[in-house]
Amino acid sequence: MGLFGFDPVKEAGGWDAAMTEEEIAEMEKKGYDMSSVRGRQAEMDAQEEADEAAFGDRQKAAAVPTDLNKLTPYRSTPRNTESGFFRDVAGKAPFFGREKWKEKYANAPMIYGAVVQANSDLWLPGTGEYLPAVFVFALDSPHIYDVEWLRGTAEKISEMKVSGAVPADCQEFIHILRDDQSEFCFPLGASLADGADAWCVTFKFHKQTILPGNRLPEDGIVPFLLEARPKKQIPVQLTPIPGKYYQA
Repeated sequence: MGLFGFDPVKEAGGWDAAMTEEEIAEMEKKGYDMSSVRGRQAEMDAQEEADEAAFGDRQKAAAVPTDLNKLTPYRSTPRNTESGFFRDVAGKAPFFGREKWKEKYANAPMIYGAVVQANSDLWLPGTGEYLPAVFVFALDSPHIYDVEWLRGTAEKISEMKVSGAVPADCQEFIHILRDDQSEFCFPLGASLADGADAWCVTFKFHKQTILPGNRLPEDGIVPFLLEARPKKQIPVQLTPIPGKYYQA
């Protein structure tokens, strides 16, 4: 079981369940009757499709509308450190370093993250803790709030993850992304970034209830405050915006 959930083929058990088409074909060339293996895999594929469809129906039924335009007043910095928004996002002031804490959250830029992949539990209402997701976001002004670009880039990353042809400037990143146990902070190569100052990172929601309706938005866009400029392979410092501020 990986960081992001359940592998139905491996969890089903049995060497035959995990055989590739190439392995089955090779066995057939040697004269083995593989019809039972093919039959079992067909049954598993059908069940997986049915499970995915059922999950998709549950996800849509639990969708919570969001309106990112409601966040526009909170983008400007420095923020009022006495406001309800500041208190809700920054939380309780630390005993030491209070002034630095205030300055950090008062001036932290708001960014939008687009989901590349996420623990499946995050797509349904719940009260989970420390559930992981992978986000892509941009820091440059043409792309930082461009929802269509962010979603399109997230899709390109997902496609490249399963592609056999990965551009040289993305190979290190994709290699890490393919490891479901990995946690990372990576700048996107030019082949994915399309001229943007773009990053892909893992993030764990300490509490799922911070999200609108206690789940990821259906469009996959989550707003954060970026506490510090990201650095390659240094844990990213993000604070999610409480869902009540952008739930429609």
